[in-house]
Amino acid sequence: HNFTHIMGKGYYAFIHVGDWLKARGWEDTEPLGQYLAEEVGVAVVPGVHFSPYGREWVRFSYATPVERTLGAAQRLLEGLDALKK
Repeated sequence: HNFTHIMGKGYYAFIHVGDWLKARGWEDTEPLGQYLAEEVGVAVVPGVHFSPYGREWVRFSYATPVERTLGAAQRLLEGLDALKK
């Protein structure tokens, strides 16, 4: 998906999801976080919780076993793709 992302040395990636927010008319990632948790089964932290500059970003943790992280990443992609339909 060629995400714009920020990854440091920790266990989190910040992923830019502005295009998906615009597709739904959402102003920040709060409703996206709720949608992903309730409809897709993926927990992310809305970037807006960290700063107003994070309103188009989510924090995704990859601190779980690889198989579990890959499954969550796949569900995240499927959930985001469904928003643009």
